[in-house]
Amino acid sequence: MPEQLVRFARDDTAAAAIDYCLIAAAVGLAVFGAVRLAGPVLKDMFGNMAAGAPNTGGGVPIDRNLGK
Repeated sequence: MPEQLVRFARDDTAAAAIDYCLIAAAVGLAVFGAVRLAGPVLKDMFGNMAAGAPNTGGGVPIDRNLGK
């Protein structure tokens, strides 16, 4: 049993996987923070552009005489 504990303590093969998990978690938190900060700014920017755009009547015109 003590030999297994010593071997377990010296084994570092999973250290790289843990490092990559920590890096992935940090990147995920950075992306989340960036989206939270940029979200309201982008919403206001596109809202202002939509408010300043001319109203074209709602899109594609419908030919009401098509079925006659």
